[in-house]
Amino acid sequence: MATDKVVSAPAAHLVTIQAEPGGGGVLVGHLKCTAAPVFVPNMPGQPYILAVDMFQAIITHRCPPGEGDHGIEDDPAKWIDP
Repeated sequence: MATDKVVSAPAAHLVTIQAEPGGGGVLVGHLKCTAAPVFVPNMPGQPYILAVDMFQAIITHRCPPGEGDHGIEDDPAKWIDP
């Protein structure tokens, strides 16, 4: 792929992280699509989540076709500069 930009990850998701109304964890979503947020539970018996669980929910998110960042991976012009 010939490009004058430094090859980097596609533009970052606009991620939302909010407390789950029942208090059992957080909801990790994506601001630019209609996909349902992913529930990340608190550690058993603790009032917090592990960061790795939250990051996994962010990284594995995929927008529905035609929404959010769908297809951005194939268009280097839409990638962010480091």
